This record gives sequence, C-alpha cells and structure tokens, in this order.
Amino acid sequence: RGAGFRMSIGPDYTILALDLATQTGWAQSRLDGAGLVSGSVRLRGKEPEEKGAHLQMIIMDHFKVMPFHHLIYEGAVPTSHLRGKTNVDTTYTAYGFPIAVGSSAINMGFPISRVLRVKVNDWRRHFIGTTSAGDRKETKRAVIARCRQLGWNPADDNEADALGILDYQRALLSPRYSASSGPLFTA
Repeated sequence: RGAGFRMSIGPDYTILALDLATQTGWAQSRLDGAGLVSGSVRLRGKEPEEKGAHLQMIIMDHFKVMPFHHLIYEGAVPTSHLRGKTNVDTTYTAYGFPIAVGSSAINMGFPISRVLRVKVNDWRRHFIGTTSAGDRKETKRAVIARCRQLGWNPADDNEADALGILDYQRALLSPRYSASSGPLFTA
C-alpha cells in the first residue's frame, strides 16, 4: 500500500490515532504536537454493525472539524492470543472495526495509502520501552504513567493508548517531533 505516494510532510501535517474498541480512544495533533486533542468515546449500539457505523461517523466528524493527513489505528490482536479470553461477538467486533475505519476513509475520498495499521507491540515498545509491563492492567498503567510524564492527562487507558499510537506515528514520520524518548530511534 502506498507505493509511489509522495507528499510534503511539515509540522502542520495532522494525524488521527485510534485505539479501536467498544470504548475507542482517539488522539489527534499536528506532527509538531500542536493542537493536541484526545479522548475516548463509547461506541453506540448493541450489535457490532451499529458500533461500526458509529465509529464511521466519529471518523468523518473528526475530519470535518480538524482534517487529518494520516489515520492510524491499532490492529486487532490475533485470535490465537485470545483463546479462552474472548467470544465470537468480541472477535467479530475487533476484526470489523478496521473495516469500518478503511471504508470511512474511502467514502470520504481519503487515500487508503494513508490509513495505517500499527501492531500493539511496535507502538508500546516505542512508547514505554517494552511490549508488556506485566499483566494487562500493569501495562495499561505504564502507558498512562508515560502519558502523564509527557504532560498529558488521559481520562482512561483507551485515550492513553491512542496518545501512545499518535506519538509512535509522529516518531516514524519525523523523529524530531516525537514526544517520547523511547528506543525506536536510539542505537
């Protein structure tokens, strides 16, 4: 995806990052960190399709208010990692949300080459220096703590994850704009 796509990336380049879940975290800023806004929202609806439709509305509303150049989201964890910890509806929802993200972009005329999926281990290694700080709750606490070190005050772990994903993408596009001092660009 994205082969041959070229564009100028400057400090006013804007990114929307999403932590996809029933309680979806979001964070958006310019590449240089200016205009940072973030939060989380509970997706409305009982059925996965209803939640996916609400997610599409959220993405389109963000684009209308603060147009973005890149849309990045955390990809679903492989089902093999979740044996015994999930059910069919949860799996259906987790794998349906990325489709809702991509179809939203396409319906808005947004280049699919600028809709990016990131692996949880990649952004966490960058943001907190490890893929896991213990169990799930300890790892979530570590992400929230890192956000607070950077002067961000996420209301929940979903917003914190979105902020970590945003910082990861900022580092990939231009390391000088990354707020994190994670190991991604140290060697």
